[in-house]
Amino acid sequence: MKQVTATTLPPSLAALPGTWSSTCAPMNPQDAYTLACPPGIARAFAAAHAIEPWLGRRLIRPMLADLAATGAWAYNDRVDMYLLHDAAGDGERLCHAVLLTRTGRALQHYATAHPDADCPSPAPPAPAGESCLADLHSPALPPRGMASPWRHVLRTSAALPVNLSATALRAVARVETGNNQVTDTSVVPAYLAAAAIIRGRFTGLVPDHPGHYHLHDGSGITLGLVCDLDHKPLVTHWRYDAGQPKARAAHSTPRAGHGDRSRRARPATSTRARHPQWGGPRHA
Repeated sequence: MKQVTATTLPPSLAALPGTWSSTCAPMNPQDAYTLACPPGIARAFAAAHAIEPWLGRRLIRPMLADLAATGAWAYNDRVDMYLLHDAAGDGERLCHAVLLTRTGRALQHYATAHPDADCPSPAPPAPAGESCLADLHSPALPPRGMASPWRHVLRTSAALPVNLSATALRAVARVETGNNQVTDTSVVPAYLAAAAIIRGRFTGLVPDHPGHYHLHDGSGITLGLVCDLDHKPLVTHWRYDAGQPKARAAHSTPRAGHGDRSRRARPATSTRARHPQWGGPRHA
């Protein structure tokens, strides 16, 4: 494993005093599901990649378990903390890095060198078979035989032009997967089904102006959308309409105080790169 240097560390970690020396792991991968993880860590993770906070809470522990199994450890005696990071090759900046306490039993900080939508690494493959993503507040090891495809779900969410509220995803789950609730084992198929619909039918319909919108895709699906200039647009509700499909359209009710603020450009780059002003997701 390559030793981490200031040139490969994300800025928030490179600024710390001392040096990081390779060391043995202070925890096993399965310990990721029992160690202390403050909610602020999951929020920072979600904001860094412009994904949904509720989804970030389901990805943070599988990410930690995967890094503990495949990544590299370093220790800094000046700050008395462990650093766990993915195993970057020469010239690569780290995709994911976390700080842990001296005991290795609590997360202290998350950092990345780039949003996942801008990651130069190839997109992870879609999961095969059943999967499980447990919530941060009710962690559980994935059942035997089930994967936790956090990298694929992270890339999928980061690359979408919108965020999905938990309410919207429940509506998708009922129709697309037959589950009335979004559970640890149904969240991945429900989210990937929603993402496929958004990519295939709604990407070109997402407005640039701030406001409240109803998007109709022409096949009987209506999305309620909230847009502003500071966050990724949020799908607040998702409705499968009865009767005839509606024409493709976006109806807006402008939000007070926004007026005629300039439109955001749409060059052919990643979602987050197109909108560097976004401060991350808005709602849990």
